[in-house]
Amino acid sequence: MTETELRTKGLIRTCPTPTITPAEGYMPLEQRRIFFLNLFSCENDNKQVIAEYKNAKPAVPAKDWYEAATKEEYTFCLHDKGL
Repeated sequence: MTETELRTKGLIRTCPTPTITPAEGYMPLEQRRIFFLNLFSCENDNKQVIAEYKNAKPAVPAKDWYEAATKEEYTFCLHDKGL
């Protein structure tokens, strides 16, 4: 998938932008630190998602991922469901 497709599907977050008005001209140190930590975290998460979805993965057939029930589970299910 491309970055645009991932963004359309909501898999990539929109990273924060500073909310400083030109009249203020500065951001308090603690607020700046939190902003850049969030920005760094957001960008890294997005890069991981892009890397994960970059290459196509083969489909896994349903018969390969299920697990057969044990005799006790099967008997309990029959008893519990009244079959």
